Amino acid sequence: MNRPGESGEFQESTDAIRPISFSPSSALATESKAGRQIVPMIIVLLLVTLALAAWYLFSARSVQLLIDPQPERVSISGGLPSLHVGGRYLIHSGTHILTAKRSGYRDLQQEFSVSEDANQSLTFSMQKLPGYLSISSSPVSQAQVLIDNKVAGMTPLQDLELQPGTYEVKVIADRYQPFIQDIKVEGEGKRVKIQSELSPAWAEVRL
Repeated sequence: MNRPGESGEFQESTDAIRPISFSPSSALATESKAGRQIVPMIIVLLLVTLALAAWYLFSARSVQLLIDPQPERVSISGGLPSLHVGGRYLIHSGTHILTAKRSGYRDLQQEFSVSEDANQSLTFSMQKLPGYLSISSSPVSQAQVLIDNKVAGMTPLQDLELQPGTYEVKVIADRYQPFIQDIKVEGEGKRVKIQSELSPAWAEVRL
């Protein structure tokens, strides 16, 4: 290399350019090593996940739950989680608990067992909530009420709980003709109200 001397003329330099070896920083080396370690771990996790999924699918049983009427919400507890696929459930053999809910019906909570059979069907029924009957009477405010010939109380009778069905209601009071009416209780928490008008059981006599 030439460089200027004192007289302004360039003189040849005897300094030689020497190569310097390159070494990456320790931070970059650490990151590279960590990256090489993470990739195998990810592959192992994926393989384990796939193996578990395959085991779950092949060991589970296909179960059809026939619930009358059709519930709004269904859950299954006990054992491994179930999987709902195309109207059927993938459930492992063993004992489980079914919980079903529907408006107007009692919550269904029932234990059931799944056998080793590949395909199974189980039937369940939900019960309607009771209905409520209220009865008043006039002109007598205190009259006896009979439901299917069984004493139910005195008027005014409020929110008498009855299971869904058809009943004969009879309201009786001294000196009055019985009031008789057939009613249908739908249940599902619905209310039935009856206003019974009692007719006198006597006649006016004029002399």
